Amino acid sequence: MLKVNQLQNGLLDGDNSSRTDKYDINASYYPGVDLPSISLSFGRHLRDSGDANLTWEDFLIDCGAVNNDIPDSNDCYTSWEFLDTDDDDFITEDEFILVDSRINTQTDNYNFGYNQRFFYKYKQNISFNYYHSTKKDLLLEEITDVSYISPRSLNKSLGINLATFYNKNFDSKVHFSSTNYNFGQNTSDFYLDQKIKQIGLGFNYRTNNFIEKVGAEVSYTTATGTNIYNQVGIKVFSKFVLLEDILLNISYRYNNKTQSSVKYYNNIFRVNLSYKF
Repeated sequence: MLKVNQLQNGLLDGDNSSRTDKYDINASYYPGVDLPSISLSFGRHLRDSGDANLTWEDFLIDCGAVNNDIPDSNDCYTSWEFLDTDDDDFITEDEFILVDSRINTQTDNYNFGYNQRFFYKYKQNISFNYYHSTKKDLLLEEITDVSYISPRSLNKSLGINLATFYNKNFDSKVHFSSTNYNFGQNTSDFYLDQKIKQIGLGFNYRTNNFIEKVGAEVSYTTATGTNIYNQVGIKVFSKFVLLEDILLNISYRYNNKTQSSVKYYNNIFRVNLSYKF
């Protein structure tokens, strides 16, 4: 399936206009039950916007601001977050400086997914997904301002999941994920480079009684790059059938994170009571 989407915002013939052209191709193959399914997607997004001599008023118009500031909920905030010098999640006029606001980027991305059921001693299911996105800054060689922060980025992620079904009541799962991300030019003080890997396993046990399901998960995460840390996570959960239509879900999550020889702990306990109509 081919999808083409062209968006034009702002003044059509003015410096504050923004144009985005999106070209996406998606293909999927599902031959049948217990046979491998494959999905592929490719995309190219072109964006051209901004002004080389942007004023605060033009900036507000270009971003479609409702008030006299740019909150973190505005799409512009992500690209201009470095202007938020007081870290209050708002860009205000006092923080705004006359900047070259032009953005001219080309983003190419593709995604590959694979899923298959198979039998090896037990019923099993394996899934694999890989995503790659490269955003090129077409103005990088043109702009000579040393304070310029390029919107270029690279994002890669890999996910592998294996589920094993021992019987109708008990199953387990193992997963591995890897994410690589970098943003900006490597000569900038705002350059970010992050690599995160996680491995985890868990189980689910189902009954037809008062306790409908119980389960647990444990994971280990390691991060290198701009932020370096290690984290161990534990989650336990259960689902109770109090009455025919009244359900009680209880979960507890614990994270132990070590960063720069400092340990951080996080505990979340949730109880959800629901009624099925």
